Amino acid sequence: MEEDVERIRTVWDISEDVMAEIRRPIRGRERPVRDPVIHALRQERRHSLQEIADYFQVRYAAVVNGRKRGAACVARNPRPHRRRAASNDK
Repeated sequence: MEEDVERIRTVWDISEDVMAEIRRPIRGRERPVRDPVIHALRQERRHSLQEIADYFQVRYAAVVNGRKRGAACVARNPRPHRRRAASNDK
């Protein structure tokens, strides 16, 4: 899982700080980068939704919903993930 996430991070030019932020679940915070990453991981079909949930330290349902939001985000903008700052607060 780590290798796949690192590859996605590198291809999408996501900073290490942003990736570290999305690994720590904080209730009530938006995760505009996490959802497309979840979608990309699931698209590869190398990891189950439960494995992805365990990696991001969230529940299965959060991954299911995040995958749907990530798919919609990628459909709107194929490269929405280019973020350097870690300001993901609402």
